[in-house]
Amino acid sequence: MINVDWGGFKLMVGQYWNPLFFEESFPKVIQYNTGVPFIPFTRNPQVRFVFKPADNLELNLAALSQRDFTSDGPSGASTEYLKNAVIPMLNFGIRYKSDLIFLGANAQYKSIKPKSVSDQGYQIDNKVSGITTNLSFKLSPSKEFFASVIATY
Repeated sequence: MINVDWGGFKLMVGQYWNPLFFEESFPKVIQYNTGVPFIPFTRNPQVRFVFKPADNLELNLAALSQRDFTSDGPSGASTEYLKNAVIPMLNFGIRYKSDLIFLGANAQYKSIKPKSVSDQGYQIDNKVSGITTNLSFKLSPSKEFFASVIATY
């Protein structure tokens, strides 16, 4: 992964946490899964631009691909369906951080195209698209205690 920081702008290219995963507020649990399946615990190949208009505020835009966790379809689990759709997963997010609170929100668009050509040789244009949104709020009154609420739709 390459992460270049110019102060007010950042560019990250490589495999990293999906922007839907909030590092700042994920559950601190004993097991490895940290809230799966409700929290997207995945890393994706991506290009992410981050704009910081203030010290505690970030806006990000990311284009993501698939690797470890792929879409399921007629040929089984594969990255082929996302590639057939031509458009990568797109994510827009906002994060606000202070010593006391963290607030983050995302909207992520994904479109897959299960097949490009039918078994009879006909061109197929059917796609399945969806939007995922999430919101995270974390309150940290001290280093020993925090409360976190995360909602995903």
